[in-house]
Amino acid sequence: MGLVLVKEIGSDALFALHLVSPYRERVQQFHEYVKKNDLALAVAQTDVKGDRSKAPHEQSDPDMFVHVTRRTAEGIYIKGATAHQTGCINSHWLIVMPTMRLGAADKSYAVIGALPVDSPALTMCFIIGGKN
Repeated sequence: MGLVLVKEIGSDALFALHLVSPYRERVQQFHEYVKKNDLALAVAQTDVKGDRSKAPHEQSDPDMFVHVTRRTAEGIYIKGATAHQTGCINSHWLIVMPTMRLGAADKSYAVIGALPVDSPALTMCFIIGGKN
């Protein structure tokens, strides 16, 4: 039996993180958790970008990209917008990552993480476009 598409899409991001993350042990632990609990992952990777001629730190609205706003002993706090795939609504966890190359001045925007889709701190908006 094959996996449902929503699991395959999120798994692609997780497999990529195995290759590039400096936190491979954490990625592996999360991967084991996902497998053990048969969870579906989705990805929010496309930044809404704001002014596309500017880097994240140059935006008039810093929330046009996901960024770290605070660090504590419990972890990091992030804020900002990112476009997610449609499958997010059917997933358990959302992997958030940037899509563009970031420079030293964009350090607070260089963040990748996963959060539960039912987190009270997460707001999902679905925009339906098209001609009237």
